[in-house]
Amino acid sequence: MFRDWTPRKILAIPFSALLISGIIDSSAACDCHDCCCRDQNAVTVREASPWRIAESPNFQVWSLTTVREAERVARQCECLRTKLTATWNPEASRWKPWCQVVLHAGIASYRRAVGAGADITLGSSLVTPLQGVVKARRIDLQADVDDVLTAALPHELFHVVIADRFRSSPPPLWFDEGVAIQYDVESKRRLHERDVQVALAAGTAFTIDELIAVDSYPPVDRWSAFYGQSGAFVRWLFANRTPEEVIGFARDSRSQGVRLALARYYPGRAKPNVDLAWRREGPPLTTPLPPTWALPSADVALLVKDE
Repeated sequence: MFRDWTPRKILAIPFSALLISGIIDSSAACDCHDCCCRDQNAVTVREASPWRIAESPNFQVWSLTTVREAERVARQCECLRTKLTATWNPEASRWKPWCQVVLHAGIASYRRAVGAGADITLGSSLVTPLQGVVKARRIDLQADVDDVLTAALPHELFHVVIADRFRSSPPPLWFDEGVAIQYDVESKRRLHERDVQVALAAGTAFTIDELIAVDSYPPVDRWSAFYGQSGAFVRWLFANRTPEEVIGFARDSRSQGVRLALARYYPGRAKPNVDLAWRREGPPLTTPLPPTWALPSADVALLVKDE
């Protein structure tokens, strides 16, 4: 779920507390099984009651539980960002401002921060403004969900990473959500795959031209079709193409239309009936991503709980 920047009732976090909080731990060892943070990204953990705050080069994590949880999430964020930027924005520099990650203890806090749509999501991301120099990055997560670091964090972090590539205008919505879905856990992708088949059978599916033209979230009764089709169409685009080619197609399809963009980036797929082609040729959303696209191991998925 990616929020556009509109006034909202946001959870108040006392940033001034950072000035008076004490350092609890610095550069604690990483104990993940398959982790890209062992030799980089030192994390400093602070307390600003009632929050535990972990700061790394690109993230500031706020937790209401333990300092270890805050630190572990900051390291996982750095790990995921390393892979996502390598794939989607290789020239990315250190984030200034960093991305604030808020771990909400329950749905009430999460709902106050996120607003509309909170009850059907586990995470939400926000980059402001939508164009020009980034002034704020934020991800809100429901921390009382065991698999939130795999079920929500990779999806939301992709939104934040790709926003850096589209500063002249926001990324096409189908592309932004469609790629993010590829980083969902298999159980969620299975539900999106089901939604595609239901929409096709019911005749409520978007045509590709309609999907490409969507520039704001559709009515709630078409959300499932939109998300499922965006994910399925992106998976079809992934085959034998680089991330840069997929980004190029996304940019050109907005300005030139689907068929001209296909002719440039997918000459073998520029068929008269694109709607039939992607349905017949695309692999299921449940298919694992190729290793070059996949994220690091999810072994560190669970948040650390009080013993």
